[in-house]
Amino acid sequence: MDILKNLTVLIYFLERLVEESKHVIENVLFFNNKKLPCVIKLICADAPAKSFILNVKGYTGYSSCTKCWDEGEYYERRICFSDKAGKDRTDHDFFFKE
Repeated sequence: MDILKNLTVLIYFLERLVEESKHVIENVLFFNNKKLPCVIKLICADAPAKSFILNVKGYTGYSSCTKCWDEGEYYERRICFSDKAGKDRTDHDFFFKE
């Protein structure tokens, strides 16, 4: 049950983050009585959060690379990816959860 509770908290956090981000972007940010446009360029997250947000298999499993479609190989108790990357993952792949 702890996993479900943590997942619920994470989903709630992400929903609030999206709502607040949209509000700031759409309504412009004011600082010292000046309008400042706001653009989100990146989100910093640890490996488990990143794999959840991007809908990639667990961050330690096969096909868990967020850059390419390389399945990886099991070596000395971990999944290793080749330096010859497979087909690149694209924004389209993540958006449509392909």
